Amino acid sequence: MKYSLRTLVLVVTVVAVLLAVVGLRINQEMRRARHEAAVADALTTAGAIVLTQRAGWSLLRYDQIVMVDVGDLNSEPSLGSSVWMRNAIAFGDDDVRLLADCRGTEIVRLRNSQITDQAVKILVRLPALIEIDLDSTAVTDACVDDLARLPLGCRFVGLGATRVTAEGRARLRRLRPDLEVLPRP
Repeated sequence: MKYSLRTLVLVVTVVAVLLAVVGLRINQEMRRARHEAAVADALTTAGAIVLTQRAGWSLLRYDQIVMVDVGDLNSEPSLGSSVWMRNAIAFGDDDVRLLADCRGTEIVRLRNSQITDQAVKILVRLPALIEIDLDSTAVTDACVDDLARLPLGCRFVGLGATRVTAEGRARLRRLRPDLEVLPRP
């Protein structure tokens, strides 16, 4: 079989492009895995017990932070949680900033933590978020407009024992009737 030089160059070019695309994908996944490992390390340093959910494919394995659960001092980790804080008092707005690039995070439970309205601005940018529990935090009515910008897939917002008033919760329900906002009126 004879091939022309043009055919050979075309085949080599196509193979090179395919290898470049695969290489870029692997590089992106490795960077993401390194970032999530750094987040897990930082949370561990802050007193977290990090439980991981494995994800990936045969050539590349990485830990994926899917859920952040802040429990009280006497609680046990929730089933399926990826990050569990033994000491919620230590968890604040700076810790939430660590999660900003963990775009696969689906559930955030920050009950009894020290987060404020500033943390909500970061949390609402997590595109996979389906549940956010802010009970017993320092959030106020000022975060209602931000909470209204939660991803459309988000189904639940817990605002019990916060500084969000009944009027603020009612406003959120009007802005996002698809959200279950607790406590109910």
